[in-house]
Amino acid sequence: RRVHGETFCYSTENHLNVIMKLTSVLLSILFGFSCTYAVENDWGTYYSIAGKEFNQFQGIFAVASTTYLGSSTKKSQCNPGQTIFSRWYIDGKDKNSLIMSFLCMASKEYEHVKVDKAKKQVVEFQDKLSAFGITDAGPFTSQGVLSGDKAEEIQVAKLAEVNVTVSGVVDDRNNTLCPKAGTQTLFSVQQKTENGLNYYRFPISCDVTGPASHMAEIEVAQDLKLKKLNDGKPILAVMGNPVQNVVYIEHRKEIIAALESGASNVKIASLFILPIIFALL
Repeated sequence: RRVHGETFCYSTENHLNVIMKLTSVLLSILFGFSCTYAVENDWGTYYSIAGKEFNQFQGIFAVASTTYLGSSTKKSQCNPGQTIFSRWYIDGKDKNSLIMSFLCMASKEYEHVKVDKAKKQVVEFQDKLSAFGITDAGPFTSQGVLSGDKAEEIQVAKLAEVNVTVSGVVDDRNNTLCPKAGTQTLFSVQQKTENGLNYYRFPISCDVTGPASHMAEIEVAQDLKLKKLNDGKPILAVMGNPVQNVVYIEHRKEIIAALESGASNVKIASLFILPIIFALL
């Protein structure tokens, strides 16, 4: 099927990877499109959840990487203290097994280590995620951007499905990072397909110091094909630290100014929906 100009083909047989890659190249040459195959593996999605959870995984990485990078058997170009921890994968069959990705400042490349969580020890190093059977991380592109009503529909639906998880994200003092998460932000959604999963990235609003005073960017992953990850239900993969919701604040000022001036011709709907007005009265 075609999605945003690409054709996605799916297979669950790992031993056919080489054949599929060659087929992808031939299709690209003959027909001008590329095939991305969903290879079944147990790693699922990457994670990078801000706050207490990120700090916990960063702590595990710090201990494991310091020991590994200080050893004579290391394969990385980095020394201890030359890394920036990025994100992690959790083995679906063994929760103690992690893949932890980091930026090596010496090589300016991302590198990856398999880590024993309990022992905080590196058991394998790779410079490519594909060595673990995972499609290398790719960016969101302009081809996958949605806005307006369609974006709002996805934001509302996906947030509703992961809202319990979002509300459980806390800082080191167990304060909720994004209280009363909502969609009082720009209606914009970025999409991509990676490692057989569909990803949706969009901003959500947070009532940190007031109604929708802050916003945080999240990524929701969903295994629509194999339904192996979380039985095909959406899962929160990424959540950033909340920042000031500048767009909402500016539009709120415009609404207040319009109400105070008694303007009757202001299109309130375009300034982010009537419930905001009621919240301000």
